[in-house]
Amino acid sequence: ALDPAEAVALKLVETYLKPLLPGAMLDALAPHFESAERLLKSEGGLGPARWTRRIRVLPKGIQLLPPKVDGAAQRAVYDALLRETQLELVYRPRGSKSDKHYRINPLGLVVRDSVIYLVASLAESGELRQFVLHRTVSARALDEAATAPRGFDLDKYIEEGGFGWPTGKKIHLVAKFSRGAAKTLMETPLSSDQTMRELDNEQFQITATVLETMELRWWLMSLGPEVEVISPKPLRKFIAETASAVLSQYKMSVARKNRGNSL
Repeated sequence: ALDPAEAVALKLVETYLKPLLPGAMLDALAPHFESAERLLKSEGGLGPARWTRRIRVLPKGIQLLPPKVDGAAQRAVYDALLRETQLELVYRPRGSKSDKHYRINPLGLVVRDSVIYLVASLAESGELRQFVLHRTVSARALDEAATAPRGFDLDKYIEEGGFGWPTGKKIHLVAKFSRGAAKTLMETPLSSDQTMRELDNEQFQITATVLETMELRWWLMSLGPEVEVISPKPLRKFIAETASAVLSQYKMSVARKNRGNSL
């Protein structure tokens, strides 16, 4: 029999991890999910039962709707991962009008917001690749054992920027942040070696060793006038040129609108 805390834990597992669990595991857990649901709906005013109405997991930024994933393909991918066998994929790359066929060694799953990524190596070349499940047209688990590249570690792959779209190696970032933006970095630093120095009442200079990625660039640009990158110079130049291009685009749009109004 489940106690209320266990029922809540199972309900959270069902709610947030169900898309990641293999079919066989879901089948095995189904009776437990049902037991938890019955207990949480039972009378008696169980305090923990109300937790599921008071707990939510939200991604950072704009919440996009999850993409549709082919159920049969997803089950085949999970089956291959569980049995550590190779996988045949029929895959539609982004922007392509035709499907491509791959024979791969599945190495792990990574979930970012609502998108599930399969990290794998190509069977022929050993090249590491990422496949998103919602672009997988079909999949078939094979009997041949999967092989991982020598020394491959999923955590290390992520740490080294596998999902940050790296543009280079680690950099020593120096930037001026407004007080409001700096407060966030006081609580959640950019890196373990981050240092912060107050320049005046409204600005802080922050230095940190970070991996240079497209995500870092997007994040810095999203802060707009709240941040000024001092170094490295190539990053400062990239952000300045991007900001200039955005400004020019809006100026041209206003000029076209004004010409239209004058006609």
